Amino acid sequence: MTYRLIYEKRFLEDLESIPVKDRHKVKQRLEWLAENVRQVRHIPLKETRFEGVYRLRLANLRIFYLLEHKSSTIYVLSIKDRREAYRRG
Repeated sequence: MTYRLIYEKRFLEDLESIPVKDRHKVKQRLEWLAENVRQVRHIPLKETRFEGVYRLRLANLRIFYLLEHKSSTIYVLSIKDRREAYRRG
């Protein structure tokens, strides 16, 4: 079963800062996730204020998302370079 991808505004803004050559890889990886969501080990963020948020690694990028199994939806929240991804602010 394929999950539906919903891109949050923040993700779309972050995506503009990613090099053009990597944008296609990001799209492919998210489509792969939507197709294989049941077979993937979803890695949650450890901090409690991000409860329910998972991360997906793609080279030096981290994609953050929420899963909603009832509606078969993946909410793609943001994408960051790994050096910036876990900074507090």
